Amino acid sequence: MDLAIRYELHFHIVSHSERTSTCQEKADITGLPLERVIKGVYLEDVKTKNVYSLAIPGNKTYNKLKLAEYININQDEAESRIRKSKWLPMHIEFGTVHPFVNCKSFNHPYGNGKLECILFDKDHLEKRRGNGLDDFSFTTHPSTGYDNHRLSIQINYQHAYVILSTRFPEKVKAIELI
Repeated sequence: MDLAIRYELHFHIVSHSERTSTCQEKADITGLPLERVIKGVYLEDVKTKNVYSLAIPGNKTYNKLKLAEYININQDEAESRIRKSKWLPMHIEFGTVHPFVNCKSFNHPYGNGKLECILFDKDHLEKRRGNGLDDFSFTTHPSTGYDNHRLSIQINYQHAYVILSTRFPEKVKAIELI
């Protein structure tokens, strides 16, 4: 959040009255269109064990062939090698998945985690350029007492990309994902 404040990027941390675990539930409770509720997806290459985080609109699905191309997997191997990851960064649980991680979540050079990189959709970045707030799940350490299924950070999709790519320049990329 220090970078959001330094760059004067508008954001809110929101606590919801009801628990949510899906983008549709979040859209219903916030009143935002599903496209502006950002879905976090963690995928694993079963061969290398590298994990990739995707941040995409809640009404879209990622294109596995585009991801395979980016991570240098042959198109004919994409289906068998890319799967939903069972590993998530610390304090993130299924139903609260987001790209806001600490440096220990990454593999070398930042930490000893499994995360290779965080990917944003290039076309959606252009569409959302400075254009209102989007809703991302957000998690805190369990000791805070917050129910992570009730938390969000509302920040523009492009601004989230700017923050993360500034913090982790080698690990955050924009590619065609959808």
